[in-house]
Amino acid sequence: MGKLDKTTTYLCGPIDRAGDDGKGWRQAITALLQKHNLNIEILDPTNKPEPFRSETGVEKHEALQLAKEARWDELTALMEGGMHLDLRFVDKSDFLICVLPDDICTVGTVHEVVVASWQSKPILVIAPNGKARVPFWYFGLIKWQNIFDTAEELVEHLVKLDNDKEPLSKEWVLWQ
Repeated sequence: MGKLDKTTTYLCGPIDRAGDDGKGWRQAITALLQKHNLNIEILDPTNKPEPFRSETGVEKHEALQLAKEARWDELTALMEGGMHLDLRFVDKSDFLICVLPDDICTVGTVHEVVVASWQSKPILVIAPNGKARVPFWYFGLIKWQNIFDTAEELVEHLVKLDNDKEPLSKEWVLWQ
């Protein structure tokens, strides 16, 4: 049993402005975690358990239609429900895995990172365009050592933590 056995991570990153609704990287990182036999529960906002609604597909179409028709009260109610659930996923997680592309608006991502930071949770980041392209404000919220160029680098770090090849920093509070 590894140190990260039975922990929970939330997959944080852009959805509504991402070309694939943010599903591609989440599916890829899930597969990588499984490939390396990391027994980590994954909370994926693009693949929510029933009866919860995803922010992709029908719900995304509904939100776009409400905005197009200027039905702001209904759009607000729809988004409040999704936001509440995603922030509960952050609450439930032991750590975040986050993608921070520098070319996609990520308002929900920022909110989730801030909440996780307030909760003193480890926040691990994939910065597809490199650390130097991550908005500087994030460096006040996330340790630079937790920012990786690729998903593979991030997962390798998790494997080392899991196998006790690297020590867990003080943010890691595990209830095992």
